Amino acid sequence: MNVQFKETKTNKIYEDFVKEPTDRKKQRAFSKQFGNQIASEAVKLHQRLQAYPTAGAYNKDYGQTTNRIETKSGVKNNDPMIFKVRVTGSWRKFFNNVIDVEGNLLLKKDWGGDFGTIVDIYVIDVNNHEYDAV
Repeated sequence: MNVQFKETKTNKIYEDFVKEPTDRKKQRAFSKQFGNQIASEAVKLHQRLQAYPTAGAYNKDYGQTTNRIETKSGVKNNDPMIFKVRVTGSWRKFFNNVIDVEGNLLLKKDWGGDFGTIVDIYVIDVNNHEYDAV
């Protein structure tokens, strides 16, 4: 899947680290923001998401684990559909599905339940179990 990140300070730190986990400066920034306990899992998750062509293919292998891609409950029909995946026990990565080259996002009312259609994801937040933040 193609993974894009919303431009926020937190997302920039996360993205920089998972793309270059051996860079000491990026390691320090990540550790300061998220702590060391999720560093290796964050890198593994990012690599796995990029390795699979769709969220459906990813869920075929990881659907029975805690790292499966799920929908976030409480999303209104005319809002972009929000998906989540666990980084570790309490840390979550929240994202939308980009549906076209203009960057439009899939709305909840248009969601058909097929994870196989998700190929481009737009990470909106990475947080410690704070569902209201998204």
